Amino acid sequence: MWRPPHPDAFLFGRERELRVIKERLDSVSDGGGALLIRGEAGVGKTALLEAAKLRAASRAMTMLVATGVPSETNLPFAGLYELLRAGGAQL
Repeated sequence: MWRPPHPDAFLFGRERELRVIKERLDSVSDGGGALLIRGEAGVGKTALLEAAKLRAASRAMTMLVATGVPSETNLPFAGLYELLRAGGAQL
């Protein structure tokens, strides 16, 4: 029987970041919380985000995700807009 991979099955050398994600999810209350993953291109942000999403889903948590792009640098609140637009149906 196929099972989805463990959230950190493909993340080598990222123990510190995975611990931060776990601690952040552990500390979320009914009021919610936030986690920002940032860094240069190619450093594994997407992989960390996927691990966070799998961990949140395993706890039946709703997770809203926004991805910034260089062209939005001068747009105030572009990330917040993306979160609210995507999460509007869930909120």
